[in-house]
Amino acid sequence: MHKETAVFCPFAQLALIFVFALCVAAGPANSHVAQITIDSVESPTFGGQSFATVGTYTRISGTFTGKLDPRDPHNMVIVDIDKAPRDAQGLVTYTADFQILKPTNSGRGNHRIVLELPNRGGALILGTLNDSPAGNTKLSAGSAGDGFLMNEGYTVVEVGWDLTAAQGGALFGITLPVAARRDGLPITGPATEELVVDFTTTAASLPLTYPTTSTEPSGASLTVRENYDDTPIPIPSAALPGLDWQYLDAQHVQLTLNGAPVSFGAPGTYSPTALYEFTYVAQNPRVVGIGFASVRDFATFLRDAKTDDEGTANPLAGDVQKIYTFCLSQPCRTTRDFVLLGFNEAE
Repeated sequence: MHKETAVFCPFAQLALIFVFALCVAAGPANSHVAQITIDSVESPTFGGQSFATVGTYTRISGTFTGKLDPRDPHNMVIVDIDKAPRDAQGLVTYTADFQILKPTNSGRGNHRIVLELPNRGGALILGTLNDSPAGNTKLSAGSAGDGFLMNEGYTVVEVGWDLTAAQGGALFGITLPVAARRDGLPITGPATEELVVDFTTTAASLPLTYPTTSTEPSGASLTVRENYDDTPIPIPSAALPGLDWQYLDAQHVQLTLNGAPVSFGAPGTYSPTALYEFTYVAQNPRVVGIGFASVRDFATFLRDAKTDDEGTANPLAGDVQKIYTFCLSQPCRTTRDFVLLGFNEAE
């Protein structure tokens, strides 16, 4: 990944594409993709469209289970991995979504993967590189657009890595373990959430990244202001008559106006634009750094493995010569950290 840059994106200032150079250490690795579950295969996909000399494409979608050795130096950089639950072999387990868009006849492809880090679970590669009006999702290949990647014979891979994208829907998500104290009790600590409401929008509730330790309102506070440098106004306060807040559940906060639920940004709240800030005591942090390992280990599996631990065949076994990554917006920051922290080196 650090050796070569391939710039063939028309939006080079926004998108980053470069070689995913994994350096495989000698000997078997404890951290690996232990199981892949293929949920659907569509062949041909893209409505049967054929591309140049490559022919048709096949869509393979599913999930995979990864296992990580928390004692391996490659993984010890992951914050709180030492506090994650372990299986009987002492490994940490997670699950993530994946999708493969590959030439139906692998021999006609170019034996190269473009692996996308989805943006908050959403795939952007076909819209960016293929001018596609409808990108791929976990449930669909979308539209091939002008067919650029397919005409060149690339295999497109999506892999879940971002905690904010849940599994089970159209997004590419990941399920991560919860870190806990050595005595098994929850890890707790102060947390702050921000919600920006623009003048054209409203929000029914404020979702919390982590569950609160208590839904008793006295242990939390909500403020609002128009500009970042303004003095925050507490809710409730005399400056905002009738406005208050309540917990919907352990991970959602709702405004009330004169005792009735009301959306953030609705008439009678602090509008038309507002920055809400909610401070509370949170618990059960997830080991989000495992998202880096998810990308690393799935790429390594596709390149090197013949089967998973259960004997399910790697859909790309023996075909992968090079792996490139694609990112747009937030995932590009993730990709830089991926390299900085050494995740471009397989175990």
